[in-house]
Amino acid sequence: MPADLNPDYGQYSWTPVGTNGFQSEPYNAGSQADGSGVSLVVTMALNAKSKQQIDVWGQVQMDLAPALAAIAGGSTTCLATVEGSYTKN
Repeated sequence: MPADLNPDYGQYSWTPVGTNGFQSEPYNAGSQADGSGVSLVVTMALNAKSKQQIDVWGQVQMDLAPALAAIAGGSTTCLATVEGSYTKN
């Protein structure tokens, strides 16, 4: 279980994915949350590759209403993805 790896993971709801993985969406402000023109979703996944390695994937997606994107001088979608792994020595 993810909480066995990191006690902080125990506060999230995890969904089994495949035979050795788990996925969670610890934060979701929904589509254009409360009329603010901004939505934010954080997703993370863990996948055990062996007894020594667990792959980690995290993604943050922020969507802005077109008017806010114009003010910021950017696009309506900002997506950041991080990949890595925990390795036991």
